Amino acid sequence: PSFVYPNHDDQDYALFSLDPKSMEHVTLALQKGLPEPLTRLMIWNTLSQMVRDAQLSPEQYMEYALAGLAVEDDDPVLDMVAGRYS
Repeated sequence: PSFVYPNHDDQDYALFSLDPKSMEHVTLALQKGLPEPLTRLMIWNTLSQMVRDAQLSPEQYMEYALAGLAVEDDDPVLDMVAGRYS
């Protein structure tokens, strides 16, 4: 597959990083390529954690954010990406 998310449906309590192959397709996944809001929320959380762990630059995160937020309509996802936790 072109995109693999290791914690689908939030079944684990663990930290994950996305592999290079998945990172190539993360923009498409966040632009409604994944219909489940929970999965998109989990991906945003993973990207945020990758920034904190210095595995992803803040600039790269912003590129994903600008692309993904342009089409996102789920309030909890928008709140998380904007840093406002409900």
